[in-house]
Amino acid sequence: MYKLLIIGLLFFGACEKVEFSSETISDKNLPTKQAENVRIVTTNGDKIEEEMTAVHFDEYESGLIVADTVFIKNFNEDGSLKFTLKSDKIKKDDTKNLLIALGNVIVTSDNGVLKTPYLEFNEDTEIIVAKEKVVLERENNILYGKELTTDINFEKIEIIQVSAEGKIDEENIDW
Repeated sequence: MYKLLIIGLLFFGACEKVEFSSETISDKNLPTKQAENVRIVTTNGDKIEEEMTAVHFDEYESGLIVADTVFIKNFNEDGSLKFTLKSDKIKKDDTKNLLIALGNVIVTSDNGVLKTPYLEFNEDTEIIVAKEKVVLERENNILYGKELTTDINFEKIEIIQVSAEGKIDEENIDW
């Protein structure tokens, strides 16, 4: 009898009551739109401004977009390619016009290629901030560093802990 009572007390003592709050399964945490293998084209009149492809896409009521395996092409007004951005994941806040790219980020423009694991891109000012390590390639020259701030054309560059590979022509330093 005592063995049964002890086993019963151990059993009931080991069980915990699990409560689910309505907040954990709330509409606020769920995307309002979801899609797989998407292609989104943003236009201004008959001109394409941007084209984005993603393997998975979530959009939230707040204006936040989260997408996986992303490739973005951004175009100039004349239709020419301005830059491309490739990343494992993006978080885009449409209310702030801020894009955060995470994982294997590659930005390509006419003036070079930027590689970094993380960057923030302000779409209004077209300024890139990469707080982690960066590799910036231009022709046969490569800059390595941390904490890069630059415009989307890689014309004005601020970077710390810099090292470089390539040939420097003092008359044509173009960084």
